[in-house]
This record gives sequence, structure tokens and C-alpha cells, in this order.
Amino acid sequence: MKLSHIHKVYHNKNNDIHALKDINLTIANQGLTYIIGPSGCGKTTLLNIISGKDKDYDGQVENSGLVECVEQNIHLIENMSVLDNLLLVINDQNKIMEMLEHFELNDFIHSKVKKLSVGQKKRIQIIRSLLVDCDYLICDEPTSALDYENSHLVMDLLQEISHKKSVIIVTHELALIDEYVGHVIRMGKGVIEEYQEIQDEPITMKKKISLHHIKEHFSLIIKIIQTRYATLLVKILFTFFIGCFIFVGISLFPSLDQMIQQNGKWQTRDNLIITQSRDHQMSSKTGDLYDDQDIQIVRDNVNGVIGYQFGWQAAQVSFNSVFYPEMYIDDIKEALSTMKPEDQNKDFYQTCLSILENDVKSYEKESGQSFPKDIPLYMDYRNIETFQDGEDSSVLDSVNFSDYSFDVQYYQLFKDCQINLLAGRMMENNQEVVISQNLALELYKAKHLESMEQLIGMNEVLQLNKGLSEELQIVGIAYAQNQDDYMIFLQEGTMENLLSHHHITNKDKVKYLYISFISDVQEDETTIAQNINQVLNSQKSEFVVYTDSILVDDSSVENLQSLYFYWLIGGGFIVLIAIYILILFFDRKRYRKETAIYQHYGYQPLILYDVIIALSLLIVFILQTIFSTTLYHFFNTIAVQLGYPLVSSSPLVSYLLTFLITAIIIIFIEGVNAYATRTSKH
Repeated sequence: MKLSHIHKVYHNKNNDIHALKDINLTIANQGLTYIIGPSGCGKTTLLNIISGKDKDYDGQVENSGLVECVEQNIHLIENMSVLDNLLLVINDQNKIMEMLEHFELNDFIHSKVKKLSVGQKKRIQIIRSLLVDCDYLICDEPTSALDYENSHLVMDLLQEISHKKSVIIVTHELALIDEYVGHVIRMGKGVIEEYQEIQDEPITMKKKISLHHIKEHFSLIIKIIQTRYATLLVKILFTFFIGCFIFVGISLFPSLDQMIQQNGKWQTRDNLIITQSRDHQMSSKTGDLYDDQDIQIVRDNVNGVIGYQFGWQAAQVSFNSVFYPEMYIDDIKEALSTMKPEDQNKDFYQTCLSILENDVKSYEKESGQSFPKDIPLYMDYRNIETFQDGEDSSVLDSVNFSDYSFDVQYYQLFKDCQINLLAGRMMENNQEVVISQNLALELYKAKHLESMEQLIGMNEVLQLNKGLSEELQIVGIAYAQNQDDYMIFLQEGTMENLLSHHHITNKDKVKYLYISFISDVQEDETTIAQNINQVLNSQKSEFVVYTDSILVDDSSVENLQSLYFYWLIGGGFIVLIAIYILILFFDRKRYRKETAIYQHYGYQPLILYDVIIALSLLIVFILQTIFSTTLYHFFNTIAVQLGYPLVSSSPLVSYLLTFLITAIIIIFIEGVNAYATRTSKH
């Protein structure tokens, strides 16, 4: 090997550093050649040029053979066995065994490299280099970090090798030069200070390491997987979870914004338009009275109203009394007289009679006149025949649904009005009901069903306190749900029909002090409330959106569903990606070292890593396919609890799209990591 007029300059921001200045050197084809000198004199730079690692220099290098390097740092694949490391060079176990026996390392052939001592690792590196059958063996500090015994074992080995080929050693240990005689090149500040010229030996043809066959690549891939299975499993696991988040996003995004906004109105009761007194008092004496005819007027004249809740349910609006029949004194006396004889001795009857007598006497005493028959009395006589034991309790203070006694809010929808369904259909008669998705979830769990869709067609009992119950069939499950309540949707008039034959008063005389209209979630509820007020022209009360009423704290009704979704899906996705990148970051040194080894011995790292990544992605796709049903139910459970639309029940397209996006993301990350690591930009 001959070097002629070699110049090497390093350029930085401040000045130029001349690492080598007009180096002329001839290295024989046999024997030991030492390169010595103080740190920073250019030894490593010269070594990189001789080995071919550095090609950015001025001058000429005439190389007569193949150069192989033994790095100063251990440059082996630690998790692989000694045999597998040596098989990277030559697929000849007999020759490998011969070399190991010659250097007394045959007992460690199946040991993992990481379990060997530093001296043993150095010797394995040298053996691997010898298997290449090189002409020049370059050793950078081969005895560094070794004790006396191991240093001499390595030097004995190098001396033996030097009888057949040229061994170039960079070292700071000058004592070795006296013991193992060779040719010395002493350097100082980029120049050769002392140089003994060696007579050229006959030049041999330069050999090359040929690329390995595809079969050998796959054999090595299997070994890499076997030795790095823990890291691969972790990466597969995180890739799987990344795919899960992508799957949820893909399944929900097509209708996400619309559905979240619409469901958000049900969640916060933004589509509920309620009655409140104009003076903002909660007294039952400050409101107007409404009846069935008013409901029909609103239905026929106000666009965007899809249903109503009549005001018998005190819990809905937190009032003590929400129903008053409009009755005159003769009606009340007739009502009391219709009680069964066995009930007339009970406390409730006596209480009603006492209230009536006291009201009449008080009026007559103050006015001096008989109580007029044309003045209505607003007294709550609902319970006279509701319960045969005469119990004093409001008819609809509590509405339970199903044998599991779920407390529900009921919503009566006008015929032909639709709400968004995730399963089933709308009601077609008074015996059918649609339930909210959170109620469906609770029934699904309580009944231990395989899916919520199995609820469709089941019959459940609607119970109104203790005295009234009706069996209804579930025909649909709504996207809608309330943040505080379970909801059932009935056809208009269902509740009135259920109660009318249980009430002693004439249905035409029933009045509602409070009533709630339900607006279409796609319409502006504020405008609808204004139109209702204009149509009904109430004097003491007005209709307002529930979230604008005196019952609600404004800060508690903000719809944050979209924000929650983006934080949940986007945040989780970013965290998983970050963890995946951290795994690559902490693995970068091993990756860089092993990549250099594979490439040096004729393997294509791109093929090796691409196949491993492809296999990992394939495993992830298989896992998602196997657990598709479980994932589907799990994501739907989470979606229901958070108030989101449900994932499609036929997610094949979503899974394929998920796999494609996941593959692109992982390949991009791995590609950037490979580029950054190989170019030292990590």
C-alpha cells in the first residue's frame, strides 16, 4: 500500500485545521507496522484514510489488497452468539471451528457475546476479520482496556497473523513495540517525524467482499429476531396501540363534528326548551297553565319542535309541585265522593277534605259570600285513585324502566320526527320505545349480552311509582344521551294515555304548570323558544332554552365534547408515538454499530430492517383482525360512556385504512431514525 502527498483539512467556523500535511508512506504486505504519536497528531485520521473510511482528502492511495479493521471499541452484535457473529462473514462452520480452536475459544462458540470478557471479545473481533481473508488488518488500540495477560494474548495473535499479512496497529503502549518488533511510524502534528521505509512486496489483486445471497439475509433476519425479541415485542405492542388510536379516529371522524355537536345538545339539554316564570321566581303560583291543546298549537305552528315532556316530573326542573288540575268546587266534591268507601277513612281522604273545607271557609269568612262555583281551585288531587291504599305521592315523581329499575327521563316525540339512531328504528306505536345509548350500555352489561344490538326486540316494563306499569318493546337505540340521566323516547300521547284511566279527573281539565318542548338538534333552539313564546303568548311565564334558564349555572353547561375527543385521541396518539421514538433513540448506538457490521460484511441493512418492520406490521394487522370483535365492543363502550358516536359494526374498511396509515407512520419514523443514525444527526 502506498500513500502519496496526502493532505487532510478539517473546516470549522473559525479556522481550518490541517490534520495531515504531505504524508508519503509505503506499507509492506507483511509484518507489524505501528503508528504512534501524541493525541491529536493525526493517527486516527491517517487510519481512516488507509482503511477507506475517509475519502475526503487530497493525494493518492494505491491499495494492493483488501483492508479489514478491528475497531478500538467492541464492534460485535452483543445479543448474538459467537458463532452467529462469525457466520456474518463466512458460512463455513468448519473453518470457524478451526479458527476458534486455534485461538482457544472453541468452548465459547454458542455463548452470547455479551457474556464474554473484553479480552475474549477483542479476539473474536480479530478472528472475524481474519475470516474475511484480508490483506491488511488495521487494529485501533487493540490492547486498550485489557489487563497484562489479555494484552499479550491479543498481541501474540496479531504477531502470528503478521507472518502472512500486513498488520497495522495504532497504539499508545510503547512497551509493546519493544516486545513485538515491527516497523514504526512516529507522527507529530499532522506529519511523519520518523519513518523507516519498507521494501515493497509483490502486489496482489484487491479482493472484495461479495454481497450475500437473499437466503443468507433471511437467515440473519431470523437470528436478529431471536436475539432482539424483547425490543421487537415492545415495538409491536406500541404499534398495535398506535393503530388502535388511528382506528378510533378513522371510525369517528367522518361524522364526528356533526355528531358531537348534536349529541352535545342532548348531553347539556341545550335542545330542551322549558317554562319559567317571567319574574324568575320558582313559586308555583307565578306561571301560566298549559294543556294538550297548547302542545298541538306549538306542534302545528313552530318549526323545529320534535316533541315534549309534560310537566308532571318534579325532578326534571327541581320544583316541588308541577301539576295542577283545573277544577271547580263541585268537581272536587265529586272527585272526593268517587273514592271507594274503604279508602274514605284513610288519612289522605281526610286531608283532601280538610283542605277543601278550610279553603272554602277562609274565602267565605273574608268575603262574606258563598264560595262561587265558577272560580277554579288549583289543588293536587292526582292520587285519589292512583293508589288503592291512598298513598300521598306524585304520580310521576319516579319513572323506572326494566326489571333493573333504572330511573329514566321520558321524551315524547311527535309522529314522523326522527332522532339519530345507532341501531334499530323509530317507534311506530305506543307500545314501542327507543332508548338512549347510555341506558342501552347499562342494560347490555346487566343482561350480559354479546352486543347492545341484542336489546332490539326485547320487552321491558315501564313503572310509574308503585301503581302503574306498562310493558314496552325496545325497537331502537339512540345516539342521544344525557349527562345525568337515562332517557327513553316514546310516541306522542303515550304517557297521557297511560295515566288518563288512572286519574279521577276529566282529561280535558288537566293543566300543566311546567312543560318542556324538545327542539331538533340541527335547528337554533333560541329562535324556536322565541317562536313558542310568540305563538302561545303567555302572560306569567315564558319559554327559554334550558341552558339559559334560572335552573342552570352557565359554567356547567359548556359542551366540551370535541375538545375532550381531540385530547383523548390526539394526546394518546402523540404519547404513543413519542414512546416509540424514545425506544429508537435509546437503541441508536446498538443500531448504528450493528448496521455498520452488517454493511461491512456484505449484508444490506435496508433489506434486513425493512423485512423486520414489514413482519412487525403484519403481526399488528393479524392481532387487530383477531381481536376485532373485542376492540369493537371496547371502543363502543368507551364511546358510549364519553358520549361519542359508535364505531361501525362492519369495520373492515376501517381496519385496512388503519393498517395503511399505521404502516406509513411507522415506516416514516423508522426511516428518519435510520437516516439520522447513519448520518450522526440523531
